Amino acid sequence: MIVRCSPASSSSWRGNESAIIFEADDGTVTNVTYQDLLDRVRRLANALKKRGVKKGDRVVIVVFGGFSSKLPNERLVDVGAVALITADEEMRGGRTLPLKRIADEALAAGGCEKVTHVIVYRRTGGKVAWTAGRDVWLHEIVERVSSWPMPLEASYAAAATQPACRE
Repeated sequence: MIVRCSPASSSSWRGNESAIIFEADDGTVTNVTYQDLLDRVRRLANALKKRGVKKGDRVVIVVFGGFSSKLPNERLVDVGAVALITADEEMRGGRTLPLKRIADEALAAGGCEKVTHVIVYRRTGGKVAWTAGRDVWLHEIVERVSSWPMPLEASYAAAATQPACRE
């Protein structure tokens, strides 16, 4: 799902309106406002930057559904991902799908040596295998960073009259 967030400074900002309405397998409904979504996206972006992910790096969010590890592996290799975001497990149709295990199998299949970060959303709380130094819980890395955008670094060229900003 792709959701477009208007900047908070925009006159059309709808911060308190629903951006995402998610109904879990058990019927539990989660409502995420545009403001909450913007805060979450900023926190994740800041956490990724803090972990060394930079502009131009590929970060893959894999939603497996019912795939084997072969398809996610091909996609990770194809884009040259440096980070992968997944969940521990998901519930669908009364069944538990082991997303983290499928992600681990995809990475183990080869060609994914660039993937140095696996960020895991704790969805069910199920027990998952863990690779120290690579795997991190999403909630742990986002709680340590601000939801305020990180400042851009200014770079001045000798002959330039305008600063060239880069991340």
